[in-house]
Amino acid sequence: MLKFKYLFENYDLAKTFINRYTHDQETLDDTLSHFRISANAIYPFYANQKLQFLRLSPACEKQLVCIQAELEFLHYLNNNQFSALIPVKSLTGDFIITQQTMWGEYHAVVFESVNGYAIDDLHLTDTIVESFGNTLGKLHLLSSQFNPNLKRKTHTDVFDWIESVYKTHNVSEEFMHQLMMNRLEMQSIQMNKDNYGLIHYDYEIDNVFYDEKTLNCSVIDFDDSMYHFYVVDIIQALESLKEIVDESHWEYTKSLFLKAYENTGRNVSGIDSYFDIMRKFCHLYQYGRIMNSISEQRDDEPIWMTELRKKLIIKMRTLEKNITSH
Repeated sequence: MLKFKYLFENYDLAKTFINRYTHDQETLDDTLSHFRISANAIYPFYANQKLQFLRLSPACEKQLVCIQAELEFLHYLNNNQFSALIPVKSLTGDFIITQQTMWGEYHAVVFESVNGYAIDDLHLTDTIVESFGNTLGKLHLLSSQFNPNLKRKTHTDVFDWIESVYKTHNVSEEFMHQLMMNRLEMQSIQMNKDNYGLIHYDYEIDNVFYDEKTLNCSVIDFDDSMYHFYVVDIIQALESLKEIVDESHWEYTKSLFLKAYENTGRNVSGIDSYFDIMRKFCHLYQYGRIMNSISEQRDDEPIWMTELRKKLIIKMRTLEKNITSH
């Protein structure tokens, strides 16, 4: 999540970059109003009546090499018949534009919209669950064969980042202990090409789109991808599913998802033993990201930002309980 100072809409900034791409001027103002800002600023617009998305990242928050590595993986996936976001070239033929503006330096990338609807907007069926699981299996299979020129961050890099944020904000000794123990637990797991590789890290029902015509899924938002144990993606996928499934149907739905995943040749035997370790990592990381996001406070914060800050602080309290209860 971006720091709060970057959460304000900025249509002039968006237009500065959109003007460097093919776009439909007559619909631009209306379409831009449907922006969203979280880990990046996302501004929709049309080009030749096709929906596209401009993603803006402050250069001080995101390194250029990370975006380049993300696009390298996306090109690899799309070239191997995996339906993921398709980057769009600018008018000058660039996939990434870095520009100094009056609001600071930004990196811009444009993506085509994918087919279908986000799974969390659909009535969940067995077919959708199976496609959701099968798609993750295919993603991990391709990832295990990926030999990139550019490297993404690793889970060890993330541990270092979390520790830095925790120290900066003087978290309790208990939290530092939990972080150290989680790192040691992770180190004790034997790492190999079958259980460790480039994961999505946000493979949830709002980032996977299901097309009812083709019965296939498309995956968006590879921004958080990192090298980690594949089971982390499975955990996050299952937890997002669990939020929309009746408790009485959960074990059936979970089994359906895992069988579909295994049908791609992936192995899930024994993964339950790693759930607590990986889940704690996710909680520790999320806690650090929220802490970093809300660290700066303006005197003139609008009401919506004050309310968002309150919600995030409540989320942090929940994470604190989850982290220290294990």
